[in-house]
Amino acid sequence: MSITLNTHASDDPAFVALINQIVLSLDREYDPEEVRAIEIKNWFDHKWLKFSGIGRVSFHHSRDSHHQTALDEFFQERITFPPFNPNRILGEQCWSYDSSKPRHLVHRKKRRQHSSWNLQRRVSQFASSALFIWYSSGTDTNDRGSVMVYRVDGDQVDTWYASLHKADVWKLDRTKGIERDLVESLMENAPS
Repeated sequence: MSITLNTHASDDPAFVALINQIVLSLDREYDPEEVRAIEIKNWFDHKWLKFSGIGRVSFHHSRDSHHQTALDEFFQERITFPPFNPNRILGEQCWSYDSSKPRHLVHRKKRRQHSSWNLQRRVSQFASSALFIWYSSGTDTNDRGSVMVYRVDGDQVDTWYASLHKADVWKLDRTKGIERDLVESLMENAPS
């Protein structure tokens, strides 16, 4: 079975085709044991890349002798899953590969958990060979979209983000963690 992303009425078919090309190109290049594609409600920006969540940090205020606590954003060295609100997750597809079967669709149960738990949920502990791809919905009316990729290879986790916008056709807008020409080649060089 090949990888084909599900679509919704709010998705621009051309945008989904580009994301599907990126997924197929990455799958062909890295041949991971598992590929997961997660559709996120509406556009998301680059700030989600490597974002672990909100946590408490202590600080010392000059007028007070006691340490205070505040909430702050966490970006950890050991990459965790982005803590998207579960209500923003429209769907998740998972394809797995093992020596007895070619790439096949796998159904997994959704896990609901408190966002603070994400601070300890390391991507490299979840899988040793995987691609995790988050992509935006609502592209039919928004005329902008985003994709974020986490590639796991052993203890190494590579991450990148790209945003796209639509004028007459979809064009790459911004990238973070990857060169523009690499994303453009992933969009163009997918197997047919």
